[in-house]
Amino acid sequence: MKASFFLKSRALVDGRKKVGIQFSFARGNQPQKMLDIAVNPKYWSKEGRVSVEHIGNEDINRTLADYKHRIEIAQTKYENKRFNEDAVISHVLKKSDISSVENYINTTIRQDLPHQSTAKSYVDWWNGFRKTLGERNKTFTINDLMVNNLYVRFQNAGNKRIKDGEITTRTYQNYLSVCQKVLNHAYENNFTYDEYKIPDKYSETKIFTKKDKGEDIEPFHIWKAIDKVNSIQQWQSVALWVSSFCLRGFYYSDFVALTEQKILDKKGKSAKRKIFTEVYLDTIRQKSSVPIFTNISYPVLRLLNQLKFSLVYTQLGKEFEGKDILASINDTLGLFNYDVSKNDKKHNQLWKTFQKKSKNYGLTQKDARKTFNETAQRIEITKETREIMLGHLGNKTIELHYDNYKLPEVIERVDKAHLEVLRRFKAFDLIKRLTTKLSEIIDAKNLPKWIQLYGGVHKVGREYKVLTGIDKHKPIWCSIDGKYKEYFKKDKSQEKGFWADEETWFDDKNRMKQNVNDLLKDNKWIKEAKRQQQELDNAKKDIKVIQINESDKNNSNINTA
Repeated sequence: MKASFFLKSRALVDGRKKVGIQFSFARGNQPQKMLDIAVNPKYWSKEGRVSVEHIGNEDINRTLADYKHRIEIAQTKYENKRFNEDAVISHVLKKSDISSVENYINTTIRQDLPHQSTAKSYVDWWNGFRKTLGERNKTFTINDLMVNNLYVRFQNAGNKRIKDGEITTRTYQNYLSVCQKVLNHAYENNFTYDEYKIPDKYSETKIFTKKDKGEDIEPFHIWKAIDKVNSIQQWQSVALWVSSFCLRGFYYSDFVALTEQKILDKKGKSAKRKIFTEVYLDTIRQKSSVPIFTNISYPVLRLLNQLKFSLVYTQLGKEFEGKDILASINDTLGLFNYDVSKNDKKHNQLWKTFQKKSKNYGLTQKDARKTFNETAQRIEITKETREIMLGHLGNKTIELHYDNYKLPEVIERVDKAHLEVLRRFKAFDLIKRLTTKLSEIIDAKNLPKWIQLYGGVHKVGREYKVLTGIDKHKPIWCSIDGKYKEYFKKDKSQEKGFWADEETWFDDKNRMKQNVNDLLKDNKWIKEAKRQQQELDNAKKDIKVIQINESDKNNSNINTA
C-alpha cells in the first residue's frame, strides 16, 4: 500500500490547483481523494511541499506534514492487518481518530450511524461512564476498555450511584453498553487486534430501580389540554400527541417518514390514493428498524389531514438543505419531506418547538407511546400483541413475526386490539374535540379556513378555491391567497386518474356500489318509503274519519235538542 500527493490537472480560476492523495492498494485499485488545499503549481515540489515563495507556505507545509504523518501510521497498521482499505482512507483524511474513545465515537462510529442523535447519545453515555468512575476528565483509549478491572470498579461505583438515587438501572446499562459498542466497532473495522466481550456479570447491579414515571396520562388530561390551547401552534402540539397515540406511539422520525407510498390495503396491495379502501400503513419504526402494519381509520386520517394543512400555514417556506421541509400537497398522507440523518440538528430543533408547547399541558410527546402500551395492558392485551403493535420486539418475537406480521390472522388480532385501545382511551372523541377546537381557533384568530379543507383545489377564473364545509346543504368555499397559492396550485387531485379507484364505482366489485345496488334491486328503499307513506296516508284518513264522526255526532245532538 502506498499513498502520494498529486495536483489536479484542471486549474482553478486564479491558476491554483487542488491537492489530492492517491492511495495505491493494487493494480486497478487506486482511489484518489481531493483535499481542501489549493497551491500555485509553480512553487510545488515532488516531495509534497511548497517553497518559501508561496504565500502562506508555513501553514500549507504544516498541514501537508500532518497528512504525511497520518499516511505513515495508516501504512503501518495496514501492513499489520489492523486497517482495511476503508480504514486507511478514513484515518488519512482525518475521518477517523482513535486517539481516544470519545474521538473514535465522534469520527469513525458517527459515520456509520443512521442518525446523528444516536452518536450524541453514545457520547453522553460515555461521559456518564467516566463520571461514574470518578474520572470525568481522563482520556481513555480503546485498549483501556479491554481490562476486566475497569468494569469491577464501574460496577461498584454504579451500585452506589443507583442506591443514592443518582441514576437508574437502565442508565447504568446504557453507560456500560457504549463500551461494548465501541469495542465491537473497533474490532470489526480492524482498529484492534483482539475481540473483547465485557463479562455479563458486570451488566447486573445489586439494586434494581426504575425512573418514577409520574402520573399516568388519562383521556381527561388530553381533553383539558385541548380546552386550554388558544393558538394554532399549541393545537398542533396536542394533535401530534393524539396522532402519535392513534398510530401506536409514533416518534418524531416516524412522522417525517409518513408518505402515501407506504399505504397498502389489508391484502398487502398498494392502496395509495384510493377512496373506497380500508388503508394500512406498512412502514419501519425509525428507531428500532422493526416493521409494523397498522390500520389508519378515517378519523385519524382526517386528523392527519388537518395537521398537514395547519403545518402548511405555520411552516411553509422553512427549508433544510435549500429544500422545503413540507410534503407535497399531492402526498395524501405525508406531513414532512426531509432527510433526518442529514438534518439531525435542525430536525431536533423543529420538534423541540412542538415538545415545548405540549409540555405546558403536562404532555411529553414520547409519552404517547408509553400511554398506548399502558392502556393496552389495562384491557389485558397480551405482551406479544402489544410488542407487535408497538414495533418494539424482543429477539424471539422478531424471529416469530418478522415474516408473518401481515398474515390475515395476525392482522385481525392486532387490528382488534388496536381498536380496543383507541376506544378505551376515547381517541375518536378526542379527535372530534380537536376538530372543533381547530375551528374555534380559526374563527377567533381569523386564520385561513382552508386549514380544514375538504377535497381538492378548484380553479375558478384566476382564483384557487377549496371546499371547507357545508352549511344548510350549501358548500362553503375559501380562496387561497398570498404566499400559499403556489403550494396549492400544484394540487392534482381533481385531475382524472389521480385517485386510483375513482373508476371502481362502475365496477361490480365495489362494495359501496354493491350495497346500493342490492338495496335498489330488492326495492328496499322504495318499499320502505311506500310503507311509510301508506302509514302516513292511513293516519290522515283516520283523522278525517274521526273528525267526520265527531261532526256527525255534534249535528245529531243539535237536531235532538
